[in-house]
Amino acid sequence: SARFAAARILFNADDSKAVVLSRGEVLVIELTSGSFDIEVRFPLSLDVDVQVRPRDVALTPDGTYALVTVTGDDSLYVLDLEQESINIVPLSAAPTEMVVDPVADRSLFVYENLAVVDILEHDLFEIETVPLDEPMNQIQSLAGEALLYSTAGRKDAYVLELGAADYDELRLEN
Repeated sequence: SARFAAARILFNADDSKAVVLSRGEVLVIELTSGSFDIEVRFPLSLDVDVQVRPRDVALTPDGTYALVTVTGDDSLYVLDLEQESINIVPLSAAPTEMVVDPVADRSLFVYENLAVVDILEHDLFEIETVPLDEPMNQIQSLAGEALLYSTAGRKDAYVLELGAADYDELRLEN
């Protein structure tokens, strides 16, 4: 039996693997044989004195990569589930929300106190940073577009077109 504390579990498209977010690591578990063996264990730190606390995890639309945000850190861990490697992509800050849009094949990141949205494309994992007038802390994916809004009393919302990284600003009343 595997010993880990699962904080979140995701399944790939054909349900043959589970990606498990645990304390300081991400596990890939094979599900088809019935033995539920750990195929890959991704430690998020190689230093036992450094505690890395994963905050959120999402799979890219093709299920090849797991994207892991870390509590209080601007690092995005990109785990290649097939090649069993880790790449760390710097974000603008520690994100408050992450959403993967399967239509645009991009991920979005917003920040509580930073007036930008980061858009990560999934081919080369490059970030495009789009400036906003106010910080947003929530994202709702809309099939190739995204609604960015705040639950912190801000007066703006944005409809972002992901293919063009262009947006319409919506002015909200209280």
